Amino acid sequence: MLSPWCPNWSRSTGSLLVNLSKTKVMVFRKGGRLKAGTKFSYGEESIEIVNEYVYLGVLFSQKGVFQKAAEMFKKKGIVALASVWKTLFQGKVTSWKSKIRLFESISLSCALYAVQIWGLRYVTKLEEMQAYFYKRLLGVERTVPGYLLRLETASPTFLLKVMKHTLAYWVKLICMDEDSYPKICFNALYKAWRDGSFIRQYNWVARLHTSLEKLGYGNFCHLDNIADIMADIPRILTRIIDTTRQEDVCNMQKSKRHGKYALMWDDELKPAKYLNFDLTYKQLSIIAQMRLNDGRVYHEKFRHVFNLQNSCTLCNLGEEETFQHFICACKIYPNRNRMGVHLNLSNWPQCLRFDNREKCLQLAEFLQLNLRTRRMMIEE
Repeated sequence: MLSPWCPNWSRSTGSLLVNLSKTKVMVFRKGGRLKAGTKFSYGEESIEIVNEYVYLGVLFSQKGVFQKAAEMFKKKGIVALASVWKTLFQGKVTSWKSKIRLFESISLSCALYAVQIWGLRYVTKLEEMQAYFYKRLLGVERTVPGYLLRLETASPTFLLKVMKHTLAYWVKLICMDEDSYPKICFNALYKAWRDGSFIRQYNWVARLHTSLEKLGYGNFCHLDNIADIMADIPRILTRIIDTTRQEDVCNMQKSKRHGKYALMWDDELKPAKYLNFDLTYKQLSIIAQMRLNDGRVYHEKFRHVFNLQNSCTLCNLGEEETFQHFICACKIYPNRNRMGVHLNLSNWPQCLRFDNREKCLQLAEFLQLNLRTRRMMIEE
């Protein structure tokens, strides 16, 4: 069809040339090889058949489920973080809000490109990128679970961002002209979903309906009144915030490994208070590690491992070498009251909750000094 039409196309140029070096063919299929002899040509020249192709910035693959696209956008988001780290650490940014704003404007903007098309299936994969950012920003271990990071930073799950973009695109599709290509595709997907003649992993409408059904809004995709649709969207987003937060709190309460966190958690829809105290990276990291890590602290290029199976070898109390012992009891470290840090066994781990910046700085200084002392004693 294209070959005979292009030479006769005349609008000031007389003809339209096709760049065959940039022209590819991709056959969508579930898997396997193409039938022998399958080929495509333009005139007398063959066109290469490829398994994947980037179109308008989105990577399409032969299976049509956007798995490789999700991986690509996740990597782009992580690569974009390199410029964020440079700004955060070399520029000495201490404001928590500024750090999050940088992340959202530079890294998230890359990772969320066209997410309304492919994101619902790969929310978990995108969540890994957000967790990577917070773990490095706080200087905590890679093994810290995502639910603790979300509770500590009061950050919503990635599902909220993906759903927000997806529902906005749904409204845009509803309002499109019937003869536009996106609306034609949407109508075909919607009809297949309504008639039950679809495969869920390939039907965008069906996947959105499944996600909304889990939230108690299974009727959303049946709405045809734009006013009703717009009224439901804020409720859906609020439901996501509430349900995911409840799940995170439930996971925290059931956790045996991180059970102490429930005693220091503020139970507010705000980041932990110390995050807003404009601390340096070292101060922020040491407090975050004490709150979130499980028996390990990395400080000044040395990894401190607190072995819960052994007694402390630095003092004669015969107690297990836990965070609690290290902070509140061990006699080898400087006098706590002299440094303004009033700690005892009865207020552990609530002593890691802070109402003001001064107390936070005092504890951070105390911890840094004691970790240096501990390293010196171990290396002797």
